[in-house]
Amino acid sequence: MRCFQGNRLKNLRINHGYSLEMTARLLGLRCGRTVTRSAISHWERGYAQPTTENLLALGESFQVPVDYFFDPLPNYLFGMVELPRTRRGKPPLPEMTMMLEPALQAAGLAVGAMGRTATEPSPPNRGPEQRGAEAGPAPAELLRS
Repeated sequence: MRCFQGNRLKNLRINHGYSLEMTARLLGLRCGRTVTRSAISHWERGYAQPTTENLLALGESFQVPVDYFFDPLPNYLFGMVELPRTRRGKPPLPEMTMMLEPALQAAGLAVGAMGRTATEPSPPNRGPEQRGAEAGPAPAELLRS
C-alpha cells in the first residue's frame, strides 16, 4: 500500500505561497465541501489522510498528478540516484551495480552513471530556470545532512 506523503503537500503549499486557511478554502471550492485548515495540517503531519475526493482536488489545485503525493516518486519527478560507494570511497564493482540496478528500478528509481547524485523533486510549478539563485544548497549537500 502506498502512503500519503504530507510533507510534499506542505512543500507545494509553501512554494505556492498559500496559508493553511487559503488551501482549505481552495479545496472547499474545488470539491464542494468544507475543508478546515486543521484537516490540512493533519494531512501534512501524517495524522490523517485526505479522501479520494480531496486528493483529486489537491492535484487540480497544485497542478500535479495525484501520484506526486505518494511514495515512491515516479521517475519523471525524481531524477537520478547515486549508487553506494565502498567504505574506501571507491565506486562499487560492476557486479554490485548489476545487482543493484534491478532493485532500484523496481522501487521506481532511475539509475544514472557513477558519481551522479539524487535530486530532491522540485514542485512542478517551478522549473530550474525559474528557481535561479534562490534554489538553495546543491542536492548533494542536502543528502549528506
